[in-house]
Amino acid sequence: MKDFLGRLVLLVAVGIWHAGHAVTLGEAHVHSYLNQPLDVEIELLGVGPGQHEDLRLRIANQDQFDRLGIVYDRVVNLIRFQVVKSDNRWMVRARTDRPITEPFLEFPLQMNWPGGQLIRQYTLLFDPVNRIRSARTSRAIPVQPNRPITNMTLKTLGPIWMPAPTSPNSEACSRMWTARPFWLRARAAAKPPMPPPAIRIGLSEPL
Repeated sequence: MKDFLGRLVLLVAVGIWHAGHAVTLGEAHVHSYLNQPLDVEIELLGVGPGQHEDLRLRIANQDQFDRLGIVYDRVVNLIRFQVVKSDNRWMVRARTDRPITEPFLEFPLQMNWPGGQLIRQYTLLFDPVNRIRSARTSRAIPVQPNRPITNMTLKTLGPIWMPAPTSPNSEACSRMWTARPFWLRARAAAKPPMPPPAIRIGLSEPL
């Protein structure tokens, strides 16, 4: 009786150990953009020594699409899956030769190994290349605070030409007008200065 109980405990312990070390599909990391061939890496967790050789991955059948409520897209048939090791980590590499023209791709991935099976749903999002490049090259442009326009700042705006007043017998007045500072000429633009009074010159009447 004791031997039977000992064997039963051993079998249960082995079963729990295998369940705790079952292979699991992890998160997906998308390395491609919209209108580019698919390049995705999916984490593999709990891979034991030599167990990667028995893993088989493929897109699940139509029944799994219907059960999960996913619209079947024929482009998923072009995906190739490969189990690889990088930096001491196992992963599934998913690739296509043709570019992905839709902004997202959704499918159930099925993984089989001797004595087990796992199906996990994935939704992959693809950003446009132009959007990524513009986000990397954009930078903030500093904006100077608003300053009030004064007589001193007007000098930095470049020459501003104001017409001289037209009036007969006002050559001296015209020279005086153009020699005035700008802010005085601007103030008097609406009302030109009056020409100087004419000096009357003539002969006196005989006594």
